[in-house]
Order: sequence, then structure tokens, then C-alpha cells
Amino acid sequence: DEDLLYSKGIEILLEQCRFWASRCSYMPFRKGYGILKCMGPDEHQQVIDNNYYTNYLAKWSLEYTLQVIEEMKKESPDQLNAVFQKITFDEKECELWTKIADQMVLPYNDELQIRVQDDSFLSLEGFTREMLDRDRDIPIKEKWTIENLQKYPLIKQPDILLMMLLFRDKFSLEEKKRHYQFYEQQTIHESSLSPSIHSILASEVGMLNQAYDYYLWGSRLDLDNINRNSHQGLHISSMAGSWMNIVFGFGGLQFSNDRLVLNPSLPQAWKKLSFKIVFRGNQLQFTIHKNQIECCLIGEQNTKPVNLIIDKKLIVLSKDKTVYTQSLVPKISIKPKAVIFDLDGVICNTAEYHYLAWKAIADEEGIYFDQHINERLKGVSRLNSLEILMERKNRDYSKDELVNLAEKKNDIYKDYLKQLSPKDMLVGIADFVNNLKEKGFKLAICSASKNAPAILDYLQAKEWFDTIVSGNDPVEPKPHPDGFLLAAERLGVEPKECVVVEDAFAGVQAAKQAGMKTLGIGHKLVLHNADYTLPSTQYLSLERIHLLY
Repeated sequence: DEDLLYSKGIEILLEQCRFWASRCSYMPFRKGYGILKCMGPDEHQQVIDNNYYTNYLAKWSLEYTLQVIEEMKKESPDQLNAVFQKITFDEKECELWTKIADQMVLPYNDELQIRVQDDSFLSLEGFTREMLDRDRDIPIKEKWTIENLQKYPLIKQPDILLMMLLFRDKFSLEEKKRHYQFYEQQTIHESSLSPSIHSILASEVGMLNQAYDYYLWGSRLDLDNINRNSHQGLHISSMAGSWMNIVFGFGGLQFSNDRLVLNPSLPQAWKKLSFKIVFRGNQLQFTIHKNQIECCLIGEQNTKPVNLIIDKKLIVLSKDKTVYTQSLVPKISIKPKAVIFDLDGVICNTAEYHYLAWKAIADEEGIYFDQHINERLKGVSRLNSLEILMERKNRDYSKDELVNLAEKKNDIYKDYLKQLSPKDMLVGIADFVNNLKEKGFKLAICSASKNAPAILDYLQAKEWFDTIVSGNDPVEPKPHPDGFLLAAERLGVEPKECVVVEDAFAGVQAAKQAGMKTLGIGHKLVLHNADYTLPSTQYLSLERIHLLY
């Protein structure tokens, strides 16, 4: 609406840019401008520096206002000058705004390839929502102190993800997937605004099961008293969020400049979805079936042609062409059929035995070795582990000497393994495996260890698994995907139908290369490449498998 923008909007834009300029501080050590001591959409972190959402919107506001000024100089200079005089505006202010926008600090982590919520977010103490107890902790704003809230990366409602929804056309699908994967599992949805936003993005990035579950959460928030506060009043914003959820999520509606973009994903439980909108004075109705979409211009006040993009194809609706129908390829969530487990750190934990064995070798050879170096050996074959150990060697070793050291380490390790028994199974694994078998899942072990069969014997768990891929098989070690692909082949399933449970970065990397979904066991910042990360095997569940798709 250019009339509104030029007559009223420009004054609002100019004054808000003055505010942003006054709020931004130049930080010499960052060589840029930032906003300090603020609070973004995540209201748990209340006094932070450089909230990405806030800085991004400030930058966008400055850039957009500068763009409008240039437009008005050409299209409506008299209106622009009148506003300048009214608010005593000096165009030199634009120079500072340009500088701030160009040099705005936007926190980013290269290793994670993540836009970071704020300067301190990645330094917060590790804690995940699985560790919350509903009776003890919910609602968290009533049960926890402010100090505890600010210690942990538990997000109240979408922050970075809200930004990506508001500026959907500014970020690639891959970026949205990566950020959704990182931030979704740290969000506890203490706000009624949260589930619908997550559902919309989940629909867009192909997490169809999650999208529908979040829709049910948001739409039934008060019906089921999910947040235990419905007695205080209904969450009207959540009801509005349900409409957004249907139209922008399952309907896949987006705005891009002068056109509408539709990328629908109808829930499997639904047969049809229909909704109406008004776009630039035109009233439209969209009806989405499993395999077809129908777009209609309705009403008598349609004045301009409407540009639509459906499946990357441009369609123009006008008075001469009021109805358009196009076939759709149904988006169907893949049903997982198999779960492939790493052994060490997932079924049981012999990491301490590995460490003690390698430590014995290192001490004997006068090579420095500690727990930090040992972390690099997770999921790595014996000879490749020896190569890492030898990075700190004091002399050269012949090939025969290296082979002998590897065998000696293995002998020490195998002596430790004799102590294993079923009680050494990690917490929750036995119940999880039994639940999987009851649901008909095929199960496999994929381990770099040649001792995998022996370890399973000690644990009395070998009969649980339909196949075992170990270091005895002729496959490349992780991070090569060969082992996981061999396991899938033996199980008779497609890689995309497999979920891998891993505790090592290299193992997750191998599974992803194989085209499989991944559940990491460990710290999210270490296993940031996993589709979802749990702090312990005790949180493994069938629901968690379901929500990977």
C-alpha cells in the first residue's frame, strides 16, 4: 500500500530507525555495531548481548527505510520533504544508518554453521528438555528461579526460528532444516505462540510427523490444558496460530514480492484442506486434495491479475482465467523399518576400557595421552586410533611395530571385557529394544570393533539383533557409510527407512552419508550433525523415532 507507506508509514520508519541508531553500540573488537543488554523473543534469556533476531530486524529496518527514502525521492519527493521538515530530519542521519546496517553484528558459528541466538548462548550449561519432569518443573516460569532459567539453553518460544519464518524467502531450505534441527530440540514451548510456529517450519522442511504433532499441540492447548494454566484464561493467540498453521504450514502459502508461492503438505489424516485469503484486493480460495490443488478467484472486486507459483511453475489468475487446477505429488512421511545401533557408548560403555588400554600403551611408549585425546578415538578403527595416538610419538615406528602395538592394546582391552555382564547394559536400552521388536522393527549393530560379537555375548544380547556388522567385515571404517549400508542390505530395507543411534560424530557423519536418520547420544554441541540428540539412552523411545520424520 504505497499511499499508506508514503503518507504515514515513512514517518514511523524514520523514527524507529532513530531509535535503532540510538540503541546500537560500536564494538571495536568486533569491528561492528551491536545491541547490548536486550531481550529477544526467547524471554528466558533476559539480559543478553546481540540477540540475532533483534539485530537482524534492526538491520532490516534500517535498510528498508533507506530503500523507501530513495523510492520517495523519485516517486513522491514533496511528501518526503514534508515529513523531513515535520520531524526535523537531517539526511546525514542516513549515513550513520547505512554504516550500522552494513556493520551489524550477527553472531554465527562456523563449525556448527548456525546463526547463534546471542553472544552467550553456546556457553550456557548443557541441559535438554528431556531432562525436565512434568510434575517437578512445569510450568517452568513458576517452578524455576530466574537464575536457573538463564543458566540453561532452554528456549521459551522460537527466536531464530521465528526470524526464519518472518523472512522465509531470505533463507535457503537447507539453512532452515539445519537451524530447525538445532533449535527445535532446545525449545520447551512455555508460550502458546510456540507450537504453531514450529509446525509451519516443520511442514516446510519435511518433518511431517512433527508438523502434525505440533499442530495438535497448539490447537488443543486449552482443550487439554497442556500448559496447566487454562484456568487463567484462553490462549487466543494460539487459536490464531492454528489458522496460520493450517494456511502457512499445511497450505504452504508464502509471500514473495508481488506473487504468492504455494508448497502444500496435507497431513496424512486429512482428505482435503480449503481456505480463503485476500491478496492485493483479490479474494482467492485454495482447495488442496492429496494429489491436486485448485486455485480460484472469487467475488466481484478482483482488480488485478494474481501471480502464483506452484511447484516452481508460474500461474496467472485474472478475470479471464479465474480457476486453475494442478496435480500434486503427495508428500508422504517415510515409515522407518529398522534401527541400527552403534555398540560402544550406545548399547554398553566400554570407553573406559579402551582408554585404559590405550593409556597403558602410551605410558609404556612415553607418549602423552589423556581423556581429551581419547574422545577423538570414538567410532574410529583400532589402526586409525593408533595413528591419532602416534601424533605425539617421540620416535619413528616400523609398520610391524605399529601392528604389534595395536594387537597388544587389543589384548589388554579384551582382558577388561571379561568383566562385562548384562548389568553393564546402558540404562533404557533393554526396554527400548524390546519395544522396537514388539513393533516389528529390524535391528542391527554396526561397530568398528572386531570384538563386537564377543561383547554382545558377554552382555547376553546377541540374539536381539538380526545382523551384526563389525570390524571383521570388509568395509571402510566410519565416517565412511559402508558399514551402515551393509547393515541395511542385510536387513533388506532401504537406507532412508533406517534410524541410526550413535554417540560419535564420525558415526553420525557416516549414517548421514548413507541417507539415514540419526539419533545422537551425548552433547548437542558435539553431535550437532545428528538429526536429534539425547543426553542419555534412557530417553530413547518409539515416539522419538516417529518424530524424526
